[in-house]
Amino acid sequence: MSIYGRVVAMSSTNFQNTHRTVGDSEVFDDVAELSKGQGSTLYISYAYCGTMKAEKHSFYYYAPWCPHCRHFAPEWERVAAFYASTDKVQVGAVDCTKFRVICNNENINGYPGVKIHHVPADSKKASTMPRATTSKTVIDWLEKHMKEHGVDSGVNIKVVEAQLKNLKMDIIDGDETGKPTFNDHSIAMKSKRLHDAGVAAVSIFHNDFFTGSDVLEGDKYEVALMWVEAISATFPVKQNRLVLSSLVSMMKTSNHWYYADWKVMLDTWKEEGRYKTIPMDLFFLSSDRTLLFCKTYTCSLWTLFHSMTVTDAAVNSTEAKTHLFMPSRVMAAIRLFVQNFFGCEECRENFLSSNPESLIAKLAVRDNEGPHAVIMRMWKMHNAINKAIDKKQWPSRIACPICYVKDGQSVSLEPERLHENEIVAYVVSAYGYDDEDIYAMGVAYNSTLATLWSSVDGFNAMMMITGFFVLLTVAYKTRRQRILDQNVYLTRDHMA
Repeated sequence: MSIYGRVVAMSSTNFQNTHRTVGDSEVFDDVAELSKGQGSTLYISYAYCGTMKAEKHSFYYYAPWCPHCRHFAPEWERVAAFYASTDKVQVGAVDCTKFRVICNNENINGYPGVKIHHVPADSKKASTMPRATTSKTVIDWLEKHMKEHGVDSGVNIKVVEAQLKNLKMDIIDGDETGKPTFNDHSIAMKSKRLHDAGVAAVSIFHNDFFTGSDVLEGDKYEVALMWVEAISATFPVKQNRLVLSSLVSMMKTSNHWYYADWKVMLDTWKEEGRYKTIPMDLFFLSSDRTLLFCKTYTCSLWTLFHSMTVTDAAVNSTEAKTHLFMPSRVMAAIRLFVQNFFGCEECRENFLSSNPESLIAKLAVRDNEGPHAVIMRMWKMHNAINKAIDKKQWPSRIACPICYVKDGQSVSLEPERLHENEIVAYVVSAYGYDDEDIYAMGVAYNSTLATLWSSVDGFNAMMMITGFFVLLTVAYKTRRQRILDQNVYLTRDHMA
């Protein structure tokens, strides 16, 4: 008998020593910490996966980023602890981001979820639990399924609730509470957000397009192509969009990609563009999934979404018109990406229900007004999700006093209590990038000086570098004046 499931959690910390690792232990050096305490989950690698399935034991699959899976992870550990006393049931886990082939063979298309294998013993097809929410519901489902096929788990199901109460786990808190305050408009923050948006983009290229399959073709290919075109038209900074446009061209050389061929193509693209982005290596280094500001992949994904909606290229520039990416089409591309490639099942369902296809048509009516409607829609949706998971609304009243009606009450998403124009301006300022931003961040230094030294020498190089620093000084002074003006703007009263 074999129980199978999958959980997604954060990918920046390690499992505790209380968890047992089987197979190639070194491959779990950077897997996520699901929970602490008494867990008995087996974390399985390629080397042990086949053995586990052949011996009719149990194991369970996870992948590291989905917030709903993170919340479910301690529940799964309780399931493992509940069955720890019997050798008839084992509860295991496989990281789907590391062992993609295993998960694709099991048709893992969304997270989280639970499957049970080899019940009955000669069954070649696993059974899937419709919706795993708590350890109690999982155990009830497993026991019912085993009983229907005459399988005894070896545990006393009558005392399940009492046993679960005794299984006290230290749950990892995924909320970003206690995080120090930050300035959304500072150069340091904008630089971190640009980096994190790059991480999200490359992570999608590497992983999400091939979730559940080793081939990208048909409708999935068309959606993936539309997504890459959307990013190439709207990603912050023109130089970065040009590099992304080259990926579009490479992607169009075939409408049928095997993962192995795709990876070779993607590595070639990253190498060719590594010195052309601002900052250098934006996409080349992003594949290591290291984030500078965000703590989770979903946070970096929201950063990418916001950045795409505020980029001037989405509306005005020649490059965007070539790609036909008006604001509503950007939103359509985001929606199709989530629908087809976003692995968190509950996140996907919530996103799609909040953004029905009819919404795109309504947004299209306002395309000629610019990105205002799409920016506001994305802002409201993000804050609605923040509210659902007990995170504070962004921006706070302190950060943007003119974004909200001054009525002495806490901030809300009620339209009559919002100043939309000011909110849109704030979002654009936080996620948008102009020339002064680029120079002041110093990223232009990385991409410009290398070019200067490789193309000219001697006096000419020195003169050009001197000119560069003059521009940098002017940009700094301009930025300083803009900040002073902004402080005045943010502190003035706004009548309701």
